Amino acid sequence: MKFHDDNEKAFKPLQEFLANWSNEPEDVDETLSQYMYMFHDEEKTYYKHFGNRKYFNINNDGSTEGEIEDWRNWND
Repeated sequence: MKFHDDNEKAFKPLQEFLANWSNEPEDVDETLSQYMYMFHDEEKTYYKHFGNRKYFNINNDGSTEGEIEDWRNWND
């Protein structure tokens, strides 16, 4: 288990994933603000949603584990 001291490095994998997930900068920023960086290891980076407390992991190969919490559907 390793930890980044720099927020830019810690959130880079999630930012890159979200940039492909949505073309709307507001969607990316809003979604990014709902996750906390937990830690990383040799295989993946771990994030946890503030609300539902579920993990969303991004593997070094770009694949993911878990589902992104889509705040845009909360009012449906």
